[in-house]
Amino acid sequence: MFFCEINNMYLGRIVGVGRNCDGHPYIATVASARSDDNRKRIYVPDDYRGEHMIRMDSTERKKLGWLKSIFDSSSFMDGKLSLPRKQWEDRMLIFYDAINADDASERAIASNGRQTDWIKQKLEGGAYDDIHLSMADGFLTAGGAESDGERTPRIAAILNSKGDAILGIVTDRGMCMNAVELPSEGRMKYLTTYKGSPSDNREIVKIGLELPAGEVDIHGRNAQEIAGSLYRWMDPQFVICAAVARWNPDLTEWEIGKRNFHGQQ
Repeated sequence: MFFCEINNMYLGRIVGVGRNCDGHPYIATVASARSDDNRKRIYVPDDYRGEHMIRMDSTERKKLGWLKSIFDSSSFMDGKLSLPRKQWEDRMLIFYDAINADDASERAIASNGRQTDWIKQKLEGGAYDDIHLSMADGFLTAGGAESDGERTPRIAAILNSKGDAILGIVTDRGMCMNAVELPSEGRMKYLTTYKGSPSDNREIVKIGLELPAGEVDIHGRNAQEIAGSLYRWMDPQFVICAAVARWNPDLTEWEIGKRNFHGQQ
């Protein structure tokens, strides 16, 4: 396990689980980027399929020629693709559900890619008694490590309203998933795709299979406040967006919050 100072380090994507100042559980994801193109990413509510979802999107959606129908599970999960597969694979590295929080099951999933949807499908399908196996199958169905030039690890978190949590990662060298005990109030345990280099703040250093990667103080009561705290915790030269789903026990539902570098807050 490593615990690092965030300033001047590129950590890529982050998923985490924690407790707010009232002790309520939450799940989170944060994105950072180095290139100008990648810094055009934003988190937006997914008003296409449900109110408790946060989707990774781009400020240049129209320029990228994204077809919304591909993002519909009925088109990409059954193999009926509207684009050539390579182009579809490239798009899925940009557009995906970052958080899926379901009130009925009182369960939320966060990740850095399309494994969010696959993990959700595996959990709902009930094929496995062990939730770890559902996450593993979701990782493998999504294709293992990402198909980009760096073979970026896929990471994910699963959390329920009782505070039961799992963090998982798949790299080009292996896979690891661990049950995680939530930290004390006002803190978050997290996992990153990269661990940063103290000597070169733009260098990509692949993370190992240590879970969790670290623990940090994150302040806030509601989801929006927590997302803002997460955003401010990251290095300002790299961070682009943060999103949170907090369980609200009074309303027995998930509450969504986000913070973007571009426009929509």
